Amino acid sequence: MYNWDYFFIWSFLVKDNPRHEKSLAEPDFSQEISNVSSDTTRGTTQEVTAETTSETTSETSLESTTTKESEKDELYSAAQPLLKEAANVSYGVYYFQHQDYLSNENNQPMIAASIIKVFILEYLYEKIKNTELTEATQINGLTLVQLAQQMIQISDNEATNVLIDYFGMENLNQYFIKAGYQQTLLQRKMLDTQAQEMGLENYTSLTDTMSFLKKMYHNQNDYPYNEMFQIMTGQQIGTKIRLKLPNYIIANKTGELPGVENDIGIIMSADPFAIVILSNGVTNSEMMRQSIANFALAASQN
Repeated sequence: MYNWDYFFIWSFLVKDNPRHEKSLAEPDFSQEISNVSSDTTRGTTQEVTAETTSETTSETSLESTTTKESEKDELYSAAQPLLKEAANVSYGVYYFQHQDYLSNENNQPMIAASIIKVFILEYLYEKIKNTELTEATQINGLTLVQLAQQMIQISDNEATNVLIDYFGMENLNQYFIKAGYQQTLLQRKMLDTQAQEMGLENYTSLTDTMSFLKKMYHNQNDYPYNEMFQIMTGQQIGTKIRLKLPNYIIANKTGELPGVENDIGIIMSADPFAIVILSNGVTNSEMMRQSIANFALAASQN
């Protein structure tokens, strides 16, 4: 802001008193103008910097969103063969670090086949956790842990039936409901063709199996889920999820019957994820197994 009073006095003195011309300096407005210019430049620079940063952040966010959408599209594409090989399919993938979830949202009850065994495993370890039983408890000369290993790792049906008889089908079903597995139901023992002919089947769903896997992952360092996780990593049937993922730690359980191809598990990749594929009405088992393997591979690359 110019000082006009000062300017007026200066003009009067210079005009009427020439001898004061050298001793009375002209007001220096250049500094004030420089300050104004500096402030303006600084403000403009800050605005430009802020705008540039905002634009860069927005572009990065947009690129990230676009990448995620592209990856989801690729995974959906990898799931299409699953839908072609069976009359009814439920699939889902859940990434634990980023909490991304992809599925076909088919949550109707599906024939479980040997997937029912993971829920029996949880019940077994719940009894041990509550000190109602111990790991050393024996049935027919085998400990509970040995029976559990056979039931899960080689899908031994006889070991499973021993446990069903020991625990009781009704007790198991009551626990499933209590644990939140609303669509999991045990209605027959393994290899009970007579019960099958009567229309009795064992069922589970995408939601129930995914809930089981999430529970096991989040508690994998605590008893008894650490023991359950360890047993499932010893799975010896590698015809589906494991087929094309030999270098990962995988805790999974397969299940198959005529027309049924299932596999559920946790893959310990850089971004660990849970994966569920339940398929009923399968027309070509070998093709379906390959499709499951390809889907698991695609999920690991996402």
